[in-house]
Amino acid sequence: MMTGMLADGTFRFHDDYGADLGGFCMLGTFAERAVVSQNSCVPIDAGIPFYVAALAGCGVPTGWGTSVYAAGVAAGDTVVIFGAGGVGSNAIQGARYAGAGNVVVVDPVAFKRSKALEFGAAHVFGSAEEAQEAVVDMTRGQLADHAIITVGVLSEEVVGQAAEIVGKGRQVTVTSVGRSSDKRYAWPPTAAWSAGNAGYRAMSSGCATRCTTSPAAAPLPGRAAEARRTHHAAIQARRDQPGLPGPGRREDHPRRHPARAVTLPG
Repeated sequence: MMTGMLADGTFRFHDDYGADLGGFCMLGTFAERAVVSQNSCVPIDAGIPFYVAALAGCGVPTGWGTSVYAAGVAAGDTVVIFGAGGVGSNAIQGARYAGAGNVVVVDPVAFKRSKALEFGAAHVFGSAEEAQEAVVDMTRGQLADHAIITVGVLSEEVVGQAAEIVGKGRQVTVTSVGRSSDKRYAWPPTAAWSAGNAGYRAMSSGCATRCTTSPAAAPLPGRAAEARRTHHAAIQARRDQPGLPGPGRREDHPRRHPARAVTLPG
């Protein structure tokens, strides 16, 4: 997959001298036209514009799946998302749909922070330091349940910032690619002292394009729409009544993860 060679052993991109060039993930989607394996193709309805299908087939399920499936965000969680681009903006929507109590976004670009608010973020910051201070305040020192990294280029700095912003026993989820020269990323010393800090690597968002689409991306028929409204009403009720028993409360949620060691791309 990383070489870009198709399943039949051929390359369909070439430079001016005829040398083979690989298409990323056997696709090369920056090209206007390409020959790809049938295994990489998904039929779409004739009424769906290509520009919509392109987003729904890449950035939408990647970001959405990172929050909903890979991270397993639960009702009431505090979630900090690093990077609000094409993937991060959909991670915001996924976190909101999963019932996150606080969705915090860190991105240095003002335009992306503005759009993050439209996608459902409650708080946006231009730096991790600002976000850290706010998260400490909003969680009364407990810190975040999830840090989700969806930056364009992974770095040790952002890994350290994510590790610092989650509480004991909580989770860092990475859906990002680093430079080929970066073989590993180290936890910051302060996070290492908190042995309960959880780590999780998400090289796949867990969201299959063929069978999973963002429920927020398309209108739902009668019963499904009613079920979704009921689901959201229940989440809101739990937020409004902290003592309300039953599933969906963060401390009772079956998807709470035990602490685990982190292994990042190497």
